[in-house]
Order: sequence, then C-alpha cells, then structure tokens
Amino acid sequence: MKKSIVLLVLFSTMAWSQTEKKEQIEFTPEASFAFSSQFYSGDNYLSKGHNDGIGGSLKFNFITYKNFKLGFQFEKTTQKVIDKEIGGNISKTNSNSLGGVISYQLYTNNKIAFEPQFKIAGIQLRQKDGSKFYGSQNGTQIGISSDVIYKLNKTLSIFTNVGYNYSFLKVDTTPAYEDYFNNSQSINISVGLIIK
Repeated sequence: MKKSIVLLVLFSTMAWSQTEKKEQIEFTPEASFAFSSQFYSGDNYLSKGHNDGIGGSLKFNFITYKNFKLGFQFEKTTQKVIDKEIGGNISKTNSNSLGGVISYQLYTNNKIAFEPQFKIAGIQLRQKDGSKFYGSQNGTQIGISSDVIYKLNKTLSIFTNVGYNYSFLKVDTTPAYEDYFNNSQSINISVGLIIK
C-alpha cells in the first residue's frame, strides 16, 4: 500500500511538473519564407484597376505560450495596372505590410500541423511607373488565415497558407469615393518553407 501511495505521489508530481513547464513562456525562434498570390475582390480601386497580386512574405515567430505562438510578418505584393482609366499614369502598385501575428497550434502530430492565425499590420500602397514614384497611401490591415504544415525533419517543414485580408486605407478623396479607395479585400494563398 505504501509503495502504491509513493508511486501515485511521484506520478502526480511528474504530471504537475510537465503541465507547469508547458505553461511557461518560451523563446522558440522559427522563420518562414513564402511565395504568395492575392486575389482581390469587391468594388474598389485595387480589384477594378489591377490584376491579382504576386509577392512573398517573411514571418518570424519568437515566443510560445501553451499552444500560442507570437511573432511578426512582412509581406510584399505587386499588382500591375490593367485599366489606365482607373490607374492613371502608374504601371503598378506595390503593397507592403508589417505587423504582428498570433498563431494557435490547433492540431499537430509527428508530420502534420494545423495552425490558424490572426494578424494586424500597417500597410502601405506605393504607386510607381517603372522607377518613377507617384505617391503612397497608408492604412491598417487585418487578416485571418491558417497554415497546414508538413514536417520534413526537426528543422525543416513545408507549408501552405490560405487566408483573408481586409485593408482600411487613408486616401484623401471626396466622400463619394471613400469606400472605393479606402477599403480592399483579398483571398491569399501562400506556399513556403519553415526553418526552426
């Protein structure tokens, strides 16, 4: 009986220790690089006057707490003007965003992981014609997405991400055109590599 009690106390202590360790904030650096496409929709300046965007992203997660990951992400997308009546003198619009990302490890096994995420970022649209710069608009972008990750080994993984972004821009225009120039939405698809 005494042996059973000692084993029970020992097991409870080990289980408590593991739970306690899992709930600590840990520094767990993880970088991901991806090629991406953005498919714009709605009645707005980016979707009506431009083609769909092609670009890339760099994400760096650095803190883990329980099943949450915290990091930041930089994204760059280029869209070519397809309607000069809307785009005017410019030939392309570059979209740059930088912000924070919080991910949640919803499911994981030895090879596959599923991580929904939420981001909030500052965004800047830069209008150019070749190397000539015509101006920029700034704003805020929010997004929801999910990574589906396939682990190649302890260090490398490949992933695909599908998500939705909504951007709120600050373009100085007449009230009738505020929604047209200040709001945009896109579906985003990315494929990339994760390094731990």
